[in-house]
Amino acid sequence: MKKNQFTLMAVTFISGIIIGVAAIGLYSFKSTSDVPQVAMQIGNKISATDAKTLIGNYLGQAVATNQVIKGFAVNKDQLAAMNQLAKENPALTGFRLYIGSDANSASVGIIVGINSSGQDVTSSIYKSSFKSSGPCPTICDATSSLLTR
Repeated sequence: MKKNQFTLMAVTFISGIIIGVAAIGLYSFKSTSDVPQVAMQIGNKISATDAKTLIGNYLGQAVATNQVIKGFAVNKDQLAAMNQLAKENPALTGFRLYIGSDANSASVGIIVGINSSGQDVTSSIYKSSFKSSGPCPTICDATSSLLTR
């Protein structure tokens, strides 16, 4: 009987060591990225009334340009807002980014979804930073091989 107890204790001890080593081994080979993950800010959800005010502020001070729009830069916060809108309403067919101005005359992005008829879906609207975004020109990569002829 003592021999059976000793064998059971020895098997349990050795099993514990094997499981512990395996757990440490698995944990040590866990993949980690050297690239830091940057959290995207979805932005602030705002009402249609607030969006209309911000867009109106911008339109009241905007200067007309007579240039061909070559493209548009969208920042990560705006992309995060678009992804959130897509999660909220999978029926959306696209997104529209309006330019607005806050009370300090700083530019802000107003992001809304677009339905299959091309109309704004204003049930959910996000406001974001306008940093590193805007039309090309002026936010352009002048050296881009895509723009040379």
